[in-house]
Amino acid sequence: MTSSDVARHAGVSRATVSHVLNGQGDRFPEETRRKVLAAAAALEYLPSPAGRALANGRGDTVVFLLPDTTFRSGLQDAVDLVAEATAPLGANVVVRFAGRAPATTTSLMRLRPLAVLDFSVLSTEDRMRLEAAGALVLPRNLASDAYQEWRSFDDTVAELQVGALTVRGPREMYYATLRDDRSVPYGLPRADSFTVACEKRGLGRPGSVAIPLELAGAVEALGAIKGRAPLAVACYNDYVALAVMAAVRELGLSVPGDIVVVGVDDVEVGQLWSPRLTTVRIDLRQVIGRIVAELREALGASAVDEPGFSPDEDWAALVPGETT
Repeated sequence: MTSSDVARHAGVSRATVSHVLNGQGDRFPEETRRKVLAAAAALEYLPSPAGRALANGRGDTVVFLLPDTTFRSGLQDAVDLVAEATAPLGANVVVRFAGRAPATTTSLMRLRPLAVLDFSVLSTEDRMRLEAAGALVLPRNLASDAYQEWRSFDDTVAELQVGALTVRGPREMYYATLRDDRSVPYGLPRADSFTVACEKRGLGRPGSVAIPLELAGAVEALGAIKGRAPLAVACYNDYVALAVMAAVRELGLSVPGDIVVVGVDDVEVGQLWSPRLTTVRIDLRQVIGRIVAELREALGASAVDEPGFSPDEDWAALVPGETT
């Protein structure tokens, strides 16, 4: 199958097919682009990576750029979703964990990537350098030095957590961060959003406690505040929540009597614990789908009809358990 076959099927020139499929379709009417994309899909045609690189000065690599932080089971799910969603673009997905930003940016430029999916790693300056080199940097509103723009995500999670923690009435509110040797770039925005959500409900400013993912350290951290029970603890993720509950057990306290706990991520092990963890489920397909839709649109491809992705669906929901 060649671009000539696609051209005949769509009733356009071969040059038009080349421009549209290599991300240069803006010069053509929407109807023409749709015909070309429909023909390519019907014939299961993928443009040559070499041809795209020559046309655009960049390859077909999509870099999934992540901070040097501790990831758990959700990372594999996210990578799988990116690979699945970008497959129709003929893209190869590479996961890159960032170190120092200048070195990260330089190494990315050497890859000449089609796109970089930046998850709070790059500064505005780094993003501009990559874009000047021809790479698409997405999502376009997630520069790491402007993390406030994550608030629409973090605020939703915080509101769900506060709602769950207040079902049993007023308690001393705390946010449990992850204490880890690696950076925790998402921790501060989530904690800030939780503070805002508490203050909006007249609950005052919550306290903060750093919880490591090991029993002795978790017991020590929680033991320092147990005298303020009854407590309500919103956790950075489900693993922190499980560490809190393990510490509660060792300290002779009860959940949800002395402490109510809510996590984030809805990991399988949290639902196997007793009492079963109340958590916030994040639909990665919706989060990744929005980013890939933006990528497809930037390349002149269809930004709709992503498998399993609907921009109208909620991407976060409370999973009621037995800890609130």
